[in-house]
Amino acid sequence: QSSGKSTLLNTMFGLKFAVSAGRCTRGAFLQLVPVEPGSSKFDFVAVIDTEGLRAPELGLDKYRHDNELATLVLGLGDVTVINLKGENSAEIKDILQIVVHAFIRMKMANRMQDLRRRCIFVHQNVPAVGAKEKMMDQNCKMQEDLDKITREAAEGEKVASVRCFSDIISFDSDKDIFYMSDLWLGDPPMAPVNPGYSHKVTEIKTHILHCLDEKYKTFLGFDDFALRIKDLWTAIMSEDFVFSFRNSIEMKAYNLMESEFFDVKRRCDVQLNEWLTKTASIQLQKCTTSKSVHQTKERLKIELHRLQDNCETNGMDRLMKFFDENPTVSRRFSGSQTRPILCLST
Repeated sequence: QSSGKSTLLNTMFGLKFAVSAGRCTRGAFLQLVPVEPGSSKFDFVAVIDTEGLRAPELGLDKYRHDNELATLVLGLGDVTVINLKGENSAEIKDILQIVVHAFIRMKMANRMQDLRRRCIFVHQNVPAVGAKEKMMDQNCKMQEDLDKITREAAEGEKVASVRCFSDIISFDSDKDIFYMSDLWLGDPPMAPVNPGYSHKVTEIKTHILHCLDEKYKTFLGFDDFALRIKDLWTAIMSEDFVFSFRNSIEMKAYNLMESEFFDVKRRCDVQLNEWLTKTASIQLQKCTTSKSVHQTKERLKIELHRLQDNCETNGMDRLMKFFDENPTVSRRFSGSQTRPILCLST
């Protein structure tokens, strides 16, 4: 949020998206920009301006909201510009992890769906000379982390064809990261516009158009684009489970915890079923009078409650032991309101 997304698009394509401090853009706005005839293989560029991510106004709902919005935008755009204020990209890395996981699951649901897109990072307000060279190690580390997360997500979904982040979202840390200075030279309103900003925006625009010309032979028409929006939104709504997590590490922790819980629950169910079939049922069959049936039933009720209490106690002890042996899971969910910790009940 407040990183200059709308200003960047306005400068790049000569548009008039609203700009101001704070959360000025809400939702997503689309505008068609005509392309000079003969200069490209396409006639129009559909520019989508979205609200910023990690808005403090959203509170705890920001994770689901941001993950859904990022997945929608990355799925719609042939090229997505990820605009950041400064050098830190940790927050967007968390979001991209969830987007990748969602893309893999949506791809599994519809094998014909082409979700491979391209993303470009723009770091604004980084005026240092040679910033790209100085940040090279950090950028390589980010790409390695994204590759690792993508492999883990693919293995979890049993998708052997996906081995790196670029298999889902095309990204080259050498070509697709740009650093640029701020729009103003000094403090507004009297500060002049920084000419270096415009030059960098032109460079980014040229790179985007080159990416489109290089990758695609044909482009979507209006009807096809509308169909893409519909299909993508339907897919996002069907994968709502993924979006409630902050990142894929948290999702992995939840899956481990859920697996352990269901194993505890299964053992408890087996124990109760064995008692019902091998103890309770036989004792009731031995009853010869209505009085003995009533007495046996009351006794079995007490025994069943005792057995349930034992199952619950043993189950909770096992879950607590699991948390002690897996501190990563415990840290991820202690105090977290993203997903409630499952409680054993019988």
